[in-house]
Amino acid sequence: MPKRLFFICPTDHLETPINEGFQGKNYFVTSLGNSIVLESAVMEEINALIEVEGIREIYFVLSKENRIVQDALNDQKYINTKGIDRFYEGMDMRKELSKNWFEKAPFLFDHLAEKMIELNSKISGWLVDEVEIGAYFFDRDTSSFIDVFPNLISRNSISLN
Repeated sequence: MPKRLFFICPTDHLETPINEGFQGKNYFVTSLGNSIVLESAVMEEINALIEVEGIREIYFVLSKENRIVQDALNDQKYINTKGIDRFYEGMDMRKELSKNWFEKAPFLFDHLAEKMIELNSKISGWLVDEVEIGAYFFDRDTSSFIDVFPNLISRNSISLN
């Protein structure tokens, strides 16, 4: 039976669609807008969960209409919510970059790709080859999960001379 760990935002209410779409044993970690800070104490817990439960797949999932991301990009009424200040700063930086690069930047794509890369760099060395890390957008209109490919395009991998 496949065992998966999903990082989700509680405002998206994705547990049911995930359990319906991904058969097996699913575990969930929640943080607003998937803004989890993967500090050492958190990573100790995640590494222990991966090892003890035999988790082999980890996914970051956000709905395309995620309220926290939309708020960070617009009026920022949740900016004083404890723990998401760095997330809002990152979204502000993305908005600034988009003025010069994309008319409409793929904010969700970039955010999920960064979380995948960060997690991959912090998983215990002997576990990293055992675990697949990915990301999905959830589209409520079609009730489907859309795969995110972080290496398809990334501002970090492009050099404009």
